[in-house]
Amino acid sequence: MSKSKPTCELEVVGYCLSRGLIEEDGSYMWNHWHANGFKNGRIPVKDWQAQIRAWQLAGYFPSQKPQRFNGSNGHHQKINWTKHNKVAEASEAALKLKQTNLWPTQNL
Repeated sequence: MSKSKPTCELEVVGYCLSRGLIEEDGSYMWNHWHANGFKNGRIPVKDWQAQIRAWQLAGYFPSQKPQRFNGSNGHHQKINWTKHNKVAEASEAALKLKQTNLWPTQNL
């Protein structure tokens, strides 16, 4: 496995779950990297797992921020970042399949 780029969103989500983050944080990171060409600013990401650890320690993930500005009404709103157990369990099961080489090799 290359440390520079994860192979799929599931890999990022699984790693975030293993770090105690929620699934949405993994999806956020995956989409952030895709939008920016796997770069942090202008610098290519060398070790994506280290990047997640650094962001977690700095508190940059959406689940670590207690409020988000809602531009439609001009107020801050609290966000409910609860895990959806069925989705988390499915993600963990898929990650186990991938780790046992039963996961399809093609990217979805």
